[in-house]
Amino acid sequence: MKIIRIYNNNVIHAYIDEKEIIAIGKGLAFGYKSGDDVPEEKAEKIFELTNTFSPTYIQDLFKELDINNLKFIESIVAYIEEELSTKFSSSAFLSLYDHINVANRRVDEQKNVPNLMNNELSKYYKKEYEIAKKVVEMMGEFFKKEFPLSEVSFITIHIIDLEMNIKINNIDEITSMIKMISEKVNEQFLNINQSSADYERFLIHLRYFSERVITENRGEDSSNIVNIYEKFQLEFDKQYAVVKTIVELIKKYNGYYVSIDEQFYLLIHIVKITESNK
Repeated sequence: MKIIRIYNNNVIHAYIDEKEIIAIGKGLAFGYKSGDDVPEEKAEKIFELTNTFSPTYIQDLFKELDINNLKFIESIVAYIEEELSTKFSSSAFLSLYDHINVANRRVDEQKNVPNLMNNELSKYYKKEYEIAKKVVEMMGEFFKKEFPLSEVSFITIHIIDLEMNIKINNIDEITSMIKMISEKVNEQFLNINQSSADYERFLIHLRYFSERVITENRGEDSSNIVNIYEKFQLEFDKQYAVVKTIVELIKKYNGYYVSIDEQFYLLIHIVKITESNK
């Protein structure tokens, strides 16, 4: 590793095979200066840098690095990765590291930031919310502090960001869209079993549907889907009417076009949850 800059005795900005990285290790920079080569095995943690974080942000993030805190957060990441069968990117790890450190300081300063999305997150992201509850419990045990309920919501949002690979500032919009769609469907069809497996799949579909509509918004239609969709709309006219209402609301209030493909798959899920109780 060739050092670009030294942030402190434990953190360096360096190159490995022309890739920019942040390397962390106890006493890693001791006795070295910019331009020196440091054996890679001396680093306890290496993050490949992307355009997500500026050098100033990284310097501020690790200016008072606590190796024990870092190892604890690594154990949290390992737990989440195992539960979701996924892997954290460097940027997702650093975002979570930053958040947990800030949350820890907020408790010390008795600053409780309310989160108004708690009900929506616990309803529409059940698995992620349960994982977040366990993470906050682990934080309480490690830091020997009591974290507020709002912290579960914030950790849930980080987990969703990791799982769906979206920007955190899109999660509010995605959650609002899920809420609007599910409420419209339940208003129209009063006999839906919201505890059924089909309904659970419906909510999962809504998450990815909303993400695609918001982040992609390509408006591409498959000709073979159009033909099938036309047949479905004749057979399931009430469900089709709800889909059209939802599409119009998304266009009116969010400004997004919903492709025929997305409309068709949304219709299929609505048909499943409304026809299963008949």
